[in-house]
Amino acid sequence: MKRKVLIAFGGIIGVAILMFIVNATAAAIATPAEGAFDYASNAEARHKLGCPDTAIDREGTVYRTVAIGQQCWFAENLAVNTHLDGSEVIDSALINLEKYGRLYRFDSVANPAGLCPEGWRVPSDADIQALETFLGMPGSELNALRWRGDRVSQSIKKYDVAFSWTDEEKQAINTTGFALLPAGERLPIVGTVAEGSYAGLWTTTVAEDGKVWARYITWNALHPSNTGIWRRTVNNDSRTYSVRCLHGNPPPKKAP
Repeated sequence: MKRKVLIAFGGIIGVAILMFIVNATAAAIATPAEGAFDYASNAEARHKLGCPDTAIDREGTVYRTVAIGQQCWFAENLAVNTHLDGSEVIDSALINLEKYGRLYRFDSVANPAGLCPEGWRVPSDADIQALETFLGMPGSELNALRWRGDRVSQSIKKYDVAFSWTDEEKQAINTTGFALLPAGERLPIVGTVAEGSYAGLWTTTVAEDGKVWARYITWNALHPSNTGIWRRTVNNDSRTYSVRCLHGNPPPKKAP
């Protein structure tokens, strides 16, 4: 009887030790995405900009917001499937909606009916450049068509799949609260690709060649430019990317 009690007691201790190891391991490998940025500490900055703490789309989805420099951003990808006038978004790509939001074609982004909630907009190329400037990108690189800004993208990425990052790199992740995730994109014929590998972000700016300015950010730890941001133009009828909404009305266009 005593032996059975000891065995039972030992089993309980063994389970307790096992649970401790599991919990400790989980804590060690838990993604610091939710804890790396304190959104409560960002409240004063948001309020100074007139940036609401949350935004709600017409379907009732609530989005966290964040103040970065003099801009107020969604801290999550847009997920709405209807425009402000109630018309349905055409041919959006549904992936892991709760995690990544939707992937949109440019015709939905450019639709005058509006995609972002009232008082918000899809950013222009200049809006993204203002963000990049605040993140520390050299002015000499802003207009380049290539990977630019070494270590600039780390502060807007949310920790996701790049498990090979060093502890030092993890400390630099998502320090702004922008919390971008690698939703990938959808390509013609091929379908949705690169989920968990990179993110594409739309702007509303059409280049002189008729293509649209966009951004790429990669989570591939082996990519030589995995800490930069790729600025490029893309065909506006064949790609689907993520959308981040920016608070406020666009600045007035300059007179010709």
